[in-house]
Amino acid sequence: GGGGPGKAPDPGEWKTRLLRLLGGADGEEGEEAAEGTEGGSDRPTSDVDVLLANAGCERFVLRCVENELPPNLIHCLRLLRVLELQHDHAVAMRFQRERERRRAEGGNDGDDNDNDNDGGGNTNEDDHDDDGNTNEDDDSASLPATRPVSTRAAKKVSRLLCLLCADASVGEQLRPHLFGLLALSGASYPRSGVHIATAASDVILAFAASCLSASLVWFLHD
Repeated sequence: GGGGPGKAPDPGEWKTRLLRLLGGADGEEGEEAAEGTEGGSDRPTSDVDVLLANAGCERFVLRCVENELPPNLIHCLRLLRVLELQHDHAVAMRFQRERERRRAEGGNDGDDNDNDNDGGGNTNEDDHDDDGNTNEDDDSASLPATRPVSTRAAKKVSRLLCLLCADASVGEQLRPHLFGLLALSGASYPRSGVHIATAASDVILAFAASCLSASLVWFLHD
C-alpha cells in the first residue's frame, strides 16, 4: 500500500531520505551546524552524526556489529554512487533539453541566414561540417560541470566505517561484503562522484590495517 489516494510516490524520495540520514546534501542550509558535531556546541542533526558523536562510548562497536551497521554503511556508499550517477545524468538531460529548446527557438533565424548564404554555397552549418566541428560538438564541449550532492554524506559514512574497522571483530561480519567494498574503489564514476571512490579507498585501508586475518586473506585469494 503506497501513499494517500491519488498521490503517486516520488521516485526520488529515497535519495532525499538517504542524504538526510547521512547528514544532508551538499550546500544545504545549516551545513556548518551539521559539520560541527565534534565541537560539542552543536547538536547532532542526523543519525550518522549521532553515531559519530557517541563513537567513544563503551561497547559502541559491539552494538554496531549486533545491528549490522558496518555492512549497511557499505550499502550506503553504493547507494551514494547510484545517486551521483543519476544526478549527473539528470543534469546532462536538462542541459540537452535546454539546448534543443534554444535551437528550436532560433530555427527561423537560422533558416533566414541559410537563404542569405545560398549564393555563396557555404553556410555556417556547412563550414562546421567541413571542418568536422558541428554545433553539437560545441555544445557538448560547453556542458556544465555537475556539482556533487553527497561529498558530506560520503565523508561521514567513510569516517564511521573507518572507526568501526579499527576493531578486528568487524572483519568477519564484512566478509560477504568485501567484494562490493573493493569494487567501489575502482568503479566508474562521473566527475561529481569521484569522492565516493576516495571514501571507499579510505575504508579499505582502515580494514586492511586492522581487520585482515589469514582466513580473510585466503577468502579474497580464492
